[in-house]
Amino acid sequence: MTTKYGFYYKEGHDEPLFIDQTPVKQIIERLSSPPTPFVLYSLKQFRHNIDTYQQALNKLAPIRARLSYSMKANYNPHLLPILKSAKTMLTTVSGGEMQLALSNGFEPSSIIYNGNGKTDESIQMAIDSGVLLNVDSLFDLEVILKYARQLNKIANVLIRVNPNLSDTNVHEYNITASKTSKFG
Repeated sequence: MTTKYGFYYKEGHDEPLFIDQTPVKQIIERLSSPPTPFVLYSLKQFRHNIDTYQQALNKLAPIRARLSYSMKANYNPHLLPILKSAKTMLTTVSGGEMQLALSNGFEPSSIIYNGNGKTDESIQMAIDSGVLLNVDSLFDLEVILKYARQLNKIANVLIRVNPNLSDTNVHEYNITASKTSKFG
C-alpha cells in the first residue's frame, strides 16, 4: 500500500478530510479554542512537488535548467529553508521579496527579480546585491543600465525573448508569445 501525503478524502470516515495521514479536524482541535483562520501545508507534498519538477528538469541534459519558485505565489518565510535546501531558485517581484530571499541566505545568483513594476530603489538593490534582473522591455533595460552605471556595477540580466508565435491555438486572451503580448 502506498503511503498517502498531501490532502485527501477518505470515504466512510467520520472526519473524511486528511493531510499526511492525519484528520484535518484533529489538527484544528489542537490549534486553538475558539478556532482561528490558519494555513495548512503538507510539507511532504511540497517536497515531493519540488523533487518531481527537479527530476523532470534534470532529464533535459545537456541543457542546464533550474527550478525557480515564484514568491508571489506564496512568500511564507517558513517555506524558504526547504526551497533553499533543495537548491531551488526564487523569482521575486518586489524589493520586499528580494530582501526576504537574501536575508534567508539565498545566493544572489539564485534570485530573479522580475516584473514590470520594478521601483528605482529595488532595481538598485538588485544590482548592488548581484541579483538577476529579468529585462521586460527596452525601457526596463535603459533604467537598469542607468543604475548599473551610477553604482559602477555590472547588472546580471536575463532577457525575455518573444518568439512572436502566430499560430498558438489558444484563446486570444491567453496568448503569451505573440507580437502584441505584454510578455516578451
